[in-house]
Amino acid sequence: SVHDSGNANGLLWFSMPYVEGETLRSRLDREGQLPVDEALRITREAAQALQYAHDHGVVHRDIKPENLLLTTDGNTLVADFGIAQALTADASNGVQQRLTETGLVVGTPQYMSPEQASGERVLDARTDMYSLGAVLYEMLAGEPPFTGPNAQTVRAKMLSGDPPLVRRARPAVVTGVEAALAKALAPAPADRFTTMADFARTLSTAQTTDPGAAALPPSRASRLRVQATIVAAAVLLGAALLLVWSRTRNTASANGSALAVLPFENDGDTSNAYFADGITDEIRGKLTALPALRVIARASSNQYRRSDKSPQQIARELGAMYLLTGTVRWETSPTHARRVRVSPELVQMSQESAPRTIWQQTYDTTLADVFQVQSAVASKVAANLGVVLNAPAQTQLTQKPTQNLAAYEAYLRSTAFDGGDLPTLRRALANAERAVSLDSSFSAAWARVGYLHAVIFSNGNQSPADAETAKSATDRAIGLDSADYRSYVARALFWRIVASDQARARADLETAHRLAPSAAEVLRTLGQVTASAGQWDEGLAYIRQAVLNDPRAPLTLDRLSRVLLWLRRYPESRAAAERGLAANAEYLGFIEARALSYAGEGDLAGARASLRRVPATVDRAALAAFVANYWDGYWLLDSADAALTQTLTPAAFDGDRTVWGITHASLYWLHGDTLRSRAYADSTLVAIDLALKQGAENWQEYLFRGLAFAMRGRRDEAIRARDRGLALGIATGDQWSNIPYARHVAARIDVVLGDREAAVGELRQLLEKPYMISPAWLRIDPTWNPLRGDPRFEKLAHSDGK
Repeated sequence: SVHDSGNANGLLWFSMPYVEGETLRSRLDREGQLPVDEALRITREAAQALQYAHDHGVVHRDIKPENLLLTTDGNTLVADFGIAQALTADASNGVQQRLTETGLVVGTPQYMSPEQASGERVLDARTDMYSLGAVLYEMLAGEPPFTGPNAQTVRAKMLSGDPPLVRRARPAVVTGVEAALAKALAPAPADRFTTMADFARTLSTAQTTDPGAAALPPSRASRLRVQATIVAAAVLLGAALLLVWSRTRNTASANGSALAVLPFENDGDTSNAYFADGITDEIRGKLTALPALRVIARASSNQYRRSDKSPQQIARELGAMYLLTGTVRWETSPTHARRVRVSPELVQMSQESAPRTIWQQTYDTTLADVFQVQSAVASKVAANLGVVLNAPAQTQLTQKPTQNLAAYEAYLRSTAFDGGDLPTLRRALANAERAVSLDSSFSAAWARVGYLHAVIFSNGNQSPADAETAKSATDRAIGLDSADYRSYVARALFWRIVASDQARARADLETAHRLAPSAAEVLRTLGQVTASAGQWDEGLAYIRQAVLNDPRAPLTLDRLSRVLLWLRRYPESRAAAERGLAANAEYLGFIEARALSYAGEGDLAGARASLRRVPATVDRAALAAFVANYWDGYWLLDSADAALTQTLTPAAFDGDRTVWGITHASLYWLHGDTLRSRAYADSTLVAIDLALKQGAENWQEYLFRGLAFAMRGRRDEAIRARDRGLALGIATGDQWSNIPYARHVAARIDVVLGDREAAVGELRQLLEKPYMISPAWLRIDPTWNPLRGDPRFEKLAHSDGK
């Protein structure tokens, strides 16, 4: 309640009671998840207090962990009725009176009921029930039922589906509690409990009657009465505001800002640069695993190695308030022992003043103790940012990856190879395999081995040996250390690109996300896998969060641009591509995505102009080959680029004669040169037959085979290959890449065969699902010229009303 208020020389003030304790938010920041019994107790006490408020005509409208105070004597206090709404009707006009303006969406998005998020003017007590249910879900699962990078995303996800079941994240929750929570979180108010008292009573009964449920201490009921009395006093006093729980914490999580760990500088022999990078990555990895911190990812932070930009500019570009920098120097002692000096510095940025050093220290140690330095730095950073570490977090920070220093050096050398070409990947693999040969219990090194075998499988000849090792190595990594999120990321890659098992990939990524909520590589991949399963809004939300944590990484921005392109949000996709080009002007994926966004809008001139609007440093032949190949963009090339592409050898296509052949065949077919189109189709068939003999079935190879057969005029063989490739592509269940692209190529085969009905059928299905092709696209893409004039195609091409 408000004790007093006044005006002191123009400064308005008021005083309220001080309560000993902490907010529920503080406890969740510290512990992540609460014991089930404790979470249910807090919920029942808050429900009883809110029942009293509702009985006296007030709905809170902003129930969230920040507004539930946990007092030192063991009670729960519901605080801050600042945006409360009166439930009583005004006799003069029959409408409800409010303590805040009507027609506004007020509250906190993650805990808002669907009706409150929709801006409904009349709310009842059941909006508080939904919010309290969301708080209970977070106490049990570690995060609210709906999350996202902004309020719009959270609302979209909330309004588009039911909340997830809590037992998926917390199997220890009994089924009765899960059912009660699902009822409280029902999207329609009519499907929720009638009163808060009913909700509290059901939770108590479910927990005590479910087999194996622990009995609740008898003192809980008396605590409920005490809590109701506390809130009743405040409500009956008529205060619009209760307690605003004030706390001053210097934390990166409290104000939503981020920490960027910049590459530590190697001060000395350049041959040791890999070691400085390794120390940086290990410290960043330890901090990323702390849920209370938002850590900018490696790909974005590492762009500032030896940068001449000011700390203020770097922080501004990364969206970070804190920078961790440092130097690493090797020294040789008189005894020839290898020593290393690590000098980290934690700096706080400010728009109003110069950067301020929060903490700085020098560690002069032997190589054998470098793990202690990494742990000490991570712990010091967390402490100086106000993060209170529980026992598991402390254990995780102090854990050594290996006891074998030679194995650790080999592992660091492996991670120093970031290139995607096969020779570079194989050099990285050799070092990773050396690491596990020196220490067979080195979990991170096993994860690296599995990851590299999966990538080599995808980029190379799809060797069954690579596939088998990718799975066994990642399984072994998880068996050795089930708390390292990177092992789950590596195995998810196997499920996704080797086994084409999106469900298992998603399960591993969700585990990785729980272990490291701010890891951008987890978020962006989880976003793609989620979208691939058809949950596009949720996938987009994950990817946007990845961009927030990895704002300058090409791969992350590429994911954002692509998902927006598939959702046919062409201006937003183009803006993401432009943002990526601002960070890396020579990234071919962004150049093509920008052109494709113009194509989606039906602007062929704009698409071709964008392909010309590139720096002079961009290899024109490489760009032409990239666009002609990926996503069948060959038709976007102007006459000069098309002519250039037709001069390219297989080397321009990474030696892949299938891609080289089908690209040339497509260009010649488009321009009416059937003689050359048939010749290159023959070359394509030779390459595909050889590939199919050497490896497992591949849906894309079959579809290219069908397209080549069609261009050769071999109709029956073209149809068999098309049907086989389309079936295999659909069987993957991947709605992001495989299924839509398979239908795209199948429609091209039908066009070449002259089967208009089949082609229109495939195009209709493409337009019904997320994919880059739009009606406006169909109107400008010459691939579909043979369909023009067909009423069925014209109806599709003008289904946007234009």
